[in-house]
Amino acid sequence: SASSTAVMVRVVQARRESNTVHARVGLGVSIVQDLGCVLFIAMVPVLATWQGVETLPAHGHASSSWFATLPKWLEVGARGGIAAGGIALLIVVGKTLLPRVLDAVAAVGSSELMLIVSAAIALLAAVFTSAIGLSAEMGAFLAGFMLAATPYRFQISGLVGPIRDVLMAVFFVSVGLKVDPMIVMQDWWVIGAAALMVVALKVFFIAGTGWALGMTASSAAICAAYLANAGEFSLVLLTAAERGGLVTEIELGRMTAICVLTLVATPLLAGPAHALASRLVGVPQARFFRGGNALADTPPVAPNHGEEAAHATGPIQPHAIIAGFGPVGRALADRFEVLGIPYIVVELNPRTVTRQGKLGRKFVYGDITNPEVLESAGLAHAMAVLLTIPDDETILRSCRVVKSLAPHVFIAARTSFLSGSFAAMQLGADVVTVEEVATAAAMERDVLAQLPALASRRVGATP
Repeated sequence: SASSTAVMVRVVQARRESNTVHARVGLGVSIVQDLGCVLFIAMVPVLATWQGVETLPAHGHASSSWFATLPKWLEVGARGGIAAGGIALLIVVGKTLLPRVLDAVAAVGSSELMLIVSAAIALLAAVFTSAIGLSAEMGAFLAGFMLAATPYRFQISGLVGPIRDVLMAVFFVSVGLKVDPMIVMQDWWVIGAAALMVVALKVFFIAGTGWALGMTASSAAICAAYLANAGEFSLVLLTAAERGGLVTEIELGRMTAICVLTLVATPLLAGPAHALASRLVGVPQARFFRGGNALADTPPVAPNHGEEAAHATGPIQPHAIIAGFGPVGRALADRFEVLGIPYIVVELNPRTVTRQGKLGRKFVYGDITNPEVLESAGLAHAMAVLLTIPDDETILRSCRVVKSLAPHVFIAARTSFLSGSFAAMQLGADVVTVEEVATAAAMERDVLAQLPALASRRVGATP
């Protein structure tokens, strides 16, 4: 029943529908499903014990023999209590200790160290959950959940991005290795019928509940189509169940094949879903929500010419993105506040981010060359990106990344030398301020302003 967050996000991004009602609702539903799967994974050892399965997951904790001496009801309660206490302890430690660790790592200023520490935290959490009788997948998920609660989440997400796709590919390869081709060929009609049933049931219930809770029928239909698959968490849960002895190897192969079929079908459902949605425009909202609702929107229109879909959740105020909060960035921010221009600052100094955030300014911690950081700063709706960082290489990389993500956004940059301005403009910068030219003009102005006074003093001093 759990849908794939990764596949839904990919489809939504490919169709430029990130700010539509159905995309936002779908993402919220899929995240809640993921959280629910964490609870389900935690229940696998308890269910295995209750079922009397002797082959439990090999977590390696020394208390297993002690548990076996207890009555079944007490054993189930003890295992459940230890698991719940361990999760609570992990969350408390993560909330108190993790921000301090990341503050110290950010102070070093090394992106590689930030990535290594984040991976180490995930591995430690996985080892800990394995030790208390839960799955390693649950520990890794909780680690990501805790990292997402820190101000460094966007930077970490961008650093993990390049290896995330590789690990996702490895994950699906490992899933494919568990599917026996002979089982698929032998039971192909059962697997195909079950996949169709999963998609049909999920579309029916998700669309129906979405419409009943205030969505328009068209948005509810698209949302249901995007969530009609069985996601990666379903595969993780099935693997944990097979490891706990609740699912046989043959059953695991069948259900894995069903999940894979629904995942493959999801991108293919996008077109028909939009076609169906256009026919449902005239369907009224649920009677409890007629007369206006936050989930009401205009009829869905497929995006065209790279523009956002017409049924966005509402007008978003354009803003400027200031990269760096040194003297130049601070001067721009102060001026924007006087003029009433909204802005967001992207800064790599954690102390500056913390201090200015307490003052009410909008800051995002991260590297301006990181696409995840740029998206979190609202690049899709930015009217300008102002690159004030005193680093020519970073400026050039930023121009390239910004232009690739938002070709029409205005880019202003600074460079140290005149040669750098030509390179920046070739990469998409609209305005480039050259430091040596600005210094020359300022020095000329200041020297010429002082020369008359200096000449008069020299004349007065002549004997």
